[in-house]
Amino acid sequence: MPTPITHVVDPDGAGDYSSLSSWEAAQARDLVALDENAIADCASSTGVLPDTANCILSGWVTDATRNIEIKSDQLHNGIFNTSIYRMEPDNTNAITQQFSGGADHLIIRNIQFDLKPTFAFAVSCVHLDVAMVVLTGKYRRVIGCLMTETLGGTSPNGFGVRVRRGADILANSDPTIIRNCIIYEFRRDGTEARTGIRVESSNPITFIDNCTIVDCHTGVGSDSPLDPIFVRNTVCDGNDINWASATSQYNAASTNNASDTGTPPGSNPQTGATAFVNRAGDDYHLDGADTVCIDNAIDLTADLPRFSTSSGACWRSRTWRRTRLG
Repeated sequence: MPTPITHVVDPDGAGDYSSLSSWEAAQARDLVALDENAIADCASSTGVLPDTANCILSGWVTDATRNIEIKSDQLHNGIFNTSIYRMEPDNTNAITQQFSGGADHLIIRNIQFDLKPTFAFAVSCVHLDVAMVVLTGKYRRVIGCLMTETLGGTSPNGFGVRVRRGADILANSDPTIIRNCIIYEFRRDGTEARTGIRVESSNPITFIDNCTIVDCHTGVGSDSPLDPIFVRNTVCDGNDINWASATSQYNAASTNNASDTGTPPGSNPQTGATAFVNRAGDDYHLDGADTVCIDNAIDLTADLPRFSTSSGACWRSRTWRRTRLG
């Protein structure tokens, strides 16, 4: 059993490190040789300062059981909360997993992001570079995160999660999983290529489960992925383009997705405007009167990693509705 090594990241100065970037620079190591798990426990002791540096994961060695986890136990409960830990990078990604950095077994859980892209190149809350040659058993998981772009910015390219790599990937049995995330307002004036989740050329399988993507230029976008994207129990609502790309770029097993315009991918699509508790106030919990999403989800509780808790903003059966993000 690997030994968990936990350090507290607190921008307000009460932790072991004041930024996720400084934690990474000090802690990057061979977790396999040391038989350890590296855990960054992100918290804000006073709620004053955000974490503004780009955390670039590089110099790691991991495997399926000795991994990296970046998490926060300060729960945002599906509504952006400036009194707890949040990442607010200026002109840069928030978290970058480099394909050569060795962070091939990565979990990002319950982190808030507010992006401000002003450069001409693309920036993301979470940027996942899959290795040029991906070996079986690697994984990347983004779970329970809240991503927005309310800080503004002038760049034509901004993303909540961007999964990308080149055309020479071989095989990967364990997918990238984006689950229980709320992503909203990635849009400047409705004409730019800002996207909630973008999966780019020739990636291994990507699962998008129980996500809510609202008021972006594009909700879910892709660029000829090697394996079609699985999308399940996900709602895209109010985006200029809810579901980009051809139907063939979504796996046929995609199911129970919803949108106010366009046809959701996969079987059992639901169409119509989703009723949220307070859209103007960025509270994307499902309103009790909603008829598009409530009771129209499939049960994913048996999927790995287990659905132990969920976001009230995500689309699901009534037993999952309005539960706390954790």
